[in-house]
Amino acid sequence: MADVEKRRENDGKSGGSCSISSLSSLKYGTFRAIWLAAIVSNVGSMMQAVGEAWLMTSLVASALIVALAWASDSLSIAALALPAGALADIVDRRRLLVISQSWMFAIALILGVITFLGLVSPTSLLVLIFLLGLGEAISAPAFSPFLLGTVPRKETRNAITLNSVALNMGRGIGPAIGGVLVAGVGPAAVFILNAISFAGIIVVLLYIRKNASFDRLSATGTSPSSTIVELPAERIFSAIRVGLRYVRNSHSIHLVIIRAVVFGISATALPAILPSLSRHVLGLNATGYGILFTLFGVGAIIGGLIIVPRVINRVSSPDKLIVIATILFAVSLAAAGTSKNLVVLGLAMVAAGISQLMAYSTFSFVLYRTLPNWVMSRVASVYQLVVQSAIVAGSTLWGTIADTLGIELALIFAGLALAIGLITKLKFPLGGGTKVVDLSPSMHYPAPPLSHEPELDQGPVLVQIEYKIDPEHETEFARAMNQLGTIRKRDGAFFWGLFRHDRYPDVFIEAFLVDSWAEHLRQHRRITVADRAIQDRALKFHIGEKPPFVSHFIAEPLPSKEERSNNDNNRAKKTSSL
Repeated sequence: MADVEKRRENDGKSGGSCSISSLSSLKYGTFRAIWLAAIVSNVGSMMQAVGEAWLMTSLVASALIVALAWASDSLSIAALALPAGALADIVDRRRLLVISQSWMFAIALILGVITFLGLVSPTSLLVLIFLLGLGEAISAPAFSPFLLGTVPRKETRNAITLNSVALNMGRGIGPAIGGVLVAGVGPAAVFILNAISFAGIIVVLLYIRKNASFDRLSATGTSPSSTIVELPAERIFSAIRVGLRYVRNSHSIHLVIIRAVVFGISATALPAILPSLSRHVLGLNATGYGILFTLFGVGAIIGGLIIVPRVINRVSSPDKLIVIATILFAVSLAAAGTSKNLVVLGLAMVAAGISQLMAYSTFSFVLYRTLPNWVMSRVASVYQLVVQSAIVAGSTLWGTIADTLGIELALIFAGLALAIGLITKLKFPLGGGTKVVDLSPSMHYPAPPLSHEPELDQGPVLVQIEYKIDPEHETEFARAMNQLGTIRKRDGAFFWGLFRHDRYPDVFIEAFLVDSWAEHLRQHRRITVADRAIQDRALKFHIGEKPPFVSHFIAEPLPSKEERSNNDNNRAKKTSSL
């Protein structure tokens, strides 16, 4: 395992682009073990999805209720996304995964038992799907960063693609098995088998002990080489606030979220309406529905292992990849809404699987390639919150349209909406290239020179940095400082500003406020090598003989009104006694 870490350190600094083969990440043993366990679990989950959807179609006839069954786990993921992301960044991710998988094991087992006993109802089914989704909500923000932490950073693109392949291998195998089992022995069997699959991934996570090769950084963003101050773990609400602040000050994240939402709202129509299409339009049984769903997963497997890597080698621009995926998915929706030929429908499902994997793996790569480890799970949780909310909204929208205008028209309109959504590319481009920047911690800040060390929770803290700038270059300096200001706010400052001295026009003061002294120390550890390059660019404009002068001002607690009154009374008594 130690040789893996050495390769990660060397490769992570190279900043290279993804390798040609999407299978290259499998040469890392830890990644391979978790990936294989995830496939087994994903198979069980997709078997469960088929059982849930088909069971709901036997309980109610409404396409909207069936679509809501599909969206229930997305609703629970959206409900817990922010605290789950914060937890994944401040606690041991492996332990968090064990707990969440254990929760899902228990819920799946309960659902299997009550279904076997004939006690399930539409309401209880929706509630248990929601509860199962809560476990997924806790697991999702931790799993991807945990998995990506087992390979070098240059393997990020390949690892993300393989993670999507693992999910879609579940879609490729699980629905077929689930459909056969539901048709043969009933949905209770697939629910219990899904519980067993959760038990399998729990065993793997317990077997693979926490190792330095999993994450070069701890969840709080400290470095093994850091000897400044041992900082406590962030508090949950503070961690959420810091994560939201990071997202708010990162333009690239905004672009990914907007484009993913536009794609997700329309694309969710196919899996959400497919159960109703299979049963009420095509007249298929559970096996037929499972086969169609399987073809969706097969398309994603083909896309991840064969098509997408070849397309990426020819088309490196994320925007072009999303355009290709969107057009292909829109055509698939139109085919599903206009044809009852099972061969055409099968091909449409394969094409939809290819395009969905291409789209979401591209969104994930653009998102993760700019994220340092300390905030990765929190940003992932915000992304999941928005995307899963879009899936819930889309499922509700297209289910309502299917009930009102018909299932076929709902699919056709979803395809049109998906194609029209491409206009967002003009205003919200994702940018080009596949280069991975160096997000390892710079750790170049020395410990602040203070006459006394403040309490870690003392604050807020005001930091002022004085620069001397040639007036001829003040415009370029201000532009460079605006970039640095974005980094300051992204890494924890809740206020940042650049001010000119009133009497000395060549003197500028950079000032920013942080919640506490501990949070300021975390700022020192959060700045990356890529961020330092931006800071160095701004420092080049400083023409003073000495480095910029840095001052720290820590807020002192003021006495309360009652304390001031007591102090006044004590002084009055001393005066009267004299």
